[in-house]
Amino acid sequence: METPLATIQNEIKQEKKRKKKRRIRAWIKVVAIFLILCLLVVAFVQYDKSKYSRVNLIAIKNNHVLSDDEVLEWSEVSLDERVYLQVGFLIENKINNHPMIEDSKVSINYWLQSVNIQIIEKKFIAYINNNQQTSLLSEEGQLLAITDLSLIADLPLISGYTNEHFEELVKFLTRIEPSIYGSISEMRRKPTSYDETQIEFQMSDGIIITSPLSGLELLTSENYYGVINRLDSDKRCILIDPFTQSMVASVCE
Repeated sequence: METPLATIQNEIKQEKKRKKKRRIRAWIKVVAIFLILCLLVVAFVQYDKSKYSRVNLIAIKNNHVLSDDEVLEWSEVSLDERVYLQVGFLIENKINNHPMIEDSKVSINYWLQSVNIQIIEKKFIAYINNNQQTSLLSEEGQLLAITDLSLIADLPLISGYTNEHFEELVKFLTRIEPSIYGSISEMRRKPTSYDETQIEFQMSDGIIITSPLSGLELLTSENYYGVINRLDSDKRCILIDPFTQSMVASVCE
């Protein structure tokens, strides 16, 4: 039978063995973690050097006026950039700084290494020709130079106005009913001694409308068609008078 002293010594030896085993297990864990980290670093370096870490597709949708190249320039995204560094909302913030873009949505598929950009362009309401340069006019009164003339197919031509007029002009033009606005083929500035804001519309049906800007609220489909349905054949001009709240047909001068 063991003496109390022998029992204590035996317990001490067992505790030392247990501590030694714990230290060995701890070192094994440290080494294992270190090796795993090394493998991860090596794997990441190899991944970073490979083609699978790069953007290989950029898709741009809903851009009718702006070119793909212009949207790409503002997004600051390009092929062969590291796809894992791309962040959707940061790209959106850059794109939305473009003066002709209303909003954008960017989605990134890291597995397929693709960046998808959808934009909403600002609405354009007219175009101008100035020094052989065609430009679109936005609802905010901003101009965008274009070369693709198919973009002006459904827009009226504006003449006689300069940049300082556009901001005030668009405030009134955007109030015109779409059904009437779509029938305007041309609008010309026609200032008079009594009203600097007077404007002349050439309608697609040949009717000419003259009005100060303040009178354009009267240019509704009800008023317009109510007048032209009663027009005599020799009266192809309509004068809008905001003071009397009337639209009067007359013979064109």
